[in-house]
Amino acid sequence: LGGTDYNGFERGEFMWSASGLFFFNPKSPLQVYSILGLNLSFASVEVPYDDGSVQEQDWNYFGGHMGLGLQAALGPKVALNVDVTGFLRGRTDSRARREPEFIDSRGRMTNTSGGGLLRAGLTFFW
Repeated sequence: LGGTDYNGFERGEFMWSASGLFFFNPKSPLQVYSILGLNLSFASVEVPYDDGSVQEQDWNYFGGHMGLGLQAALGPKVALNVDVTGFLRGRTDSRARREPEFIDSRGRMTNTSGGGLLRAGLTFFW
């Protein structure tokens, strides 16, 4: 993925994620499940400096995600699912300690970011 980030920097990012689904009532036609997993991200960021120069930097992230979902059987081989997942991640590259990613108007600094995702889809069983 690529584009302009929160700070106005041009960036490209590659993400890797692994999740486990844990069903609370697996035999029911309407199943509730939880999602739990880990994330890794690798970003190439163009950082502008006050002198007008731009430096390309590699930033790395590690984090986790969790959520809840609902799956409804539409037939023996198809189900409709919807879930909401939140994630939290922190920057882990060597520059992160001395060059934080986020600085607010009060001067507070952090390399932690988070977000959420609402998904809906179809599952096909075979």
